[in-house]
Amino acid sequence: MRYWRKAMSDEKVLALITASEATKRVLCSQLTSLLDGYMKVEGYATESGIDGIVHADLIVLSSKMMAEEAEGFFDENAPVIVANRSLNLENIDELFHIPKGTDVLVVNDELENAIEIGKLLCEIGIDYLNYIPYAPGYEYSGKPRIAVTPAKPSWYPGT
Repeated sequence: MRYWRKAMSDEKVLALITASEATKRVLCSQLTSLLDGYMKVEGYATESGIDGIVHADLIVLSSKMMAEEAEGFFDENAPVIVANRSLNLENIDELFHIPKGTDVLVVNDELENAIEIGKLLCEIGIDYLNYIPYAPGYEYSGKPRIAVTPAKPSWYPGT
């Protein structure tokens, strides 16, 4: 089977809109590695501000929450996809060694994303832990010994 790359002049543009710069960097890197030579990936983060209207052949929003938050930032005539979160299974085996019922802080850029990660972990069978969603800017007074985060350890409360 042969795969043909489109000529750069015909290259389409995918615009990714996220809440945070960290999420933008991670997702842009993943999308670029998948789409290199087929689509140009441009990333935007609402925390940094988006100047003007984003024009692209395809708009990808990083979460359902972004559909509301990014409204008005992109060309309403462009097709829009809301991304579903998935888990990076690279270090997932470490969770299997945690005793049942242990409190595990799930840290992400937005509370909704932390909740979604906890649900995904339960769906794949790691449903015996007590997932506590957390995002920067939210109050948290507990002190769990274990935290799970997909991107930035500095989002952990108190860092």
